[in-house]
This record gives sequence, structure tokens and C-alpha cells, in this order.
Amino acid sequence: MIIIVEGVDKVGKDTLIKNLRGYYDEVIKNERPKDSSLKEEEMLKNRYHILYVNAIKNCDGKNWIFNRSHISQMVYSGVMRKRDNMYDKDLMKMSDDIRQVPHCLVYLYNSDVGEIRTRLVKEKEEYINGDKLEKLHERYLEAIDKSLMTRIIVNTCGKTATEVYNIVRLSLKHLDDLRREVMNEHVHTVEFW
Repeated sequence: MIIIVEGVDKVGKDTLIKNLRGYYDEVIKNERPKDSSLKEEEMLKNRYHILYVNAIKNCDGKNWIFNRSHISQMVYSGVMRKRDNMYDKDLMKMSDDIRQVPHCLVYLYNSDVGEIRTRLVKEKEEYINGDKLEKLHERYLEAIDKSLMTRIIVNTCGKTATEVYNIVRLSLKHLDDLRREVMNEHVHTVEFW
């Protein structure tokens, strides 16, 4: 199964992946450049494509977890770099390719923008203000919806890392059980507030 964990900076992706690590064979961390040229974004898109093709080819019996994906590239380039590639056909094809194998997109967000802002300041990563955080969340929801990927959406506000881990782990188990019962692919959304 391919699991993609998405969300804005400091929402808890790394912690969730660390907690899930024993459950997966391969963890792939995709660094999202803070500021990148068009050439670098094109290289990043090619890197995602190569990683996905490799994961899809070798998915049988293995579990892969991606920390960020092409979805982040679509979201951040529109908000942070003012390059709207939400409809980039190559990026959307990557979602189509992933949907051909067992997969799940886990989107973590925090409805308390102030909490994320505090974490960014603490880590000296103050490049995202409150307005941009809200725009990033809106763009994530739009990109995730367009991807038609099976998804788990979790609001991390007020939840401990263990609570988030348990929600995601149980949801993945539930989706895996559903997948076994229904062999044809449908979009499933499991959302926690």
C-alpha cells in the first residue's frame, strides 16, 4: 500500500510517520523547497514521478509511506510562489497512477491557525503568516478533492500525537478491510474533527 501524508509545516506529519514507521517497509521524505525556481520545481516533479513509478512497480506486498507528495507541490507553488499549477496535467496524472494500486492520502490539518503559527515561530520558520496558512488549507482541500484519492482527513487541534496516530492507524485498517471487501476502487473519505 502507498500512504501519502500531507499537511502544512508543523502540523505533525513527521511525528505521525515516526509512529507509523514500524508498520511500513519504506519511508520516503520529500523536502518541499521553501523557494524554488521553475527549473527546480520541474526537477521536483520528475523526482516524484520516478519515486511513484518505483513504488507502484514494487508495491506488491510492501508498504510505502511518503512524507509529502506532488499534492504539496501543487498547493505551495500556488500560495507561496504565486504559480498556479493546480491543473498541471503531469501532477494530476500522478494521482491517477497512484489510484491504480492500494493507496491512501492522509491529510493532517489544525483548525487552530495560532497553534501552527506558534510552532513555526518556535522553530524560527516564520515565512508563513496566518492568512497563508488558511489559504494553504483551502488549496490542500481543493487538490485532495481533485486527486480523487482515498483519503483520511484529521484535524490535529487539541489531539496528542498518540491520539492522531490511533485515528490514522485504525482508519487505515478500516480502509484496508473495506478494500478487501470491495475490490473495485471507490473514493473513501474518513474525516475526524
